[in-house]
Amino acid sequence: MKIPEILQVETSQTAASLASVLKVIADAGLLLEHVTMVHREQGRTLWEITFEVAESEREALLASLSTLPSARFVGWSDRALERHRGGKIEVRSRVAISSQQILRDIYGPGVARVCLAIEKDPDKALEYTYVGRAVAVVTDGSAVRRSGRVPGFR
Repeated sequence: MKIPEILQVETSQTAASLASVLKVIADAGLLLEHVTMVHREQGRTLWEITFEVAESEREALLASLSTLPSARFVGWSDRALERHRGGKIEVRSRVAISSQQILRDIYGPGVARVCLAIEKDPDKALEYTYVGRAVAVVTDGSAVRRSGRVPGFR
């Protein structure tokens, strides 16, 4: 399966250096998605080039890149994993706990009242908890969800 990967490559600051890297990618039949200049200094430019590639195609691509005199493979970037590190959601108290009474209201024993209200009417969970604003993504890793609704979820 081909997935978007981010190649980091350093080139010399010449007119054709980036073009030669992009030609190697095109000649490999890979679909280019994005090119970003990360930084430029002392006659060298670091690029991040995003394209779809299968794991089995990486070695041949790197071999072709290594033949270019004006380019050097730096590594594979994984911004997506870095942005997910530690999760994307942060949980914070919506209520400022500025007194003992507020603490008692939102935790024990006040939370018991909420639990009892939900027990009597389960739909109250949408009103008194985060359930109404939460989303779950469940996967066995066998497919990448691209768009649309997940069947069986509301």
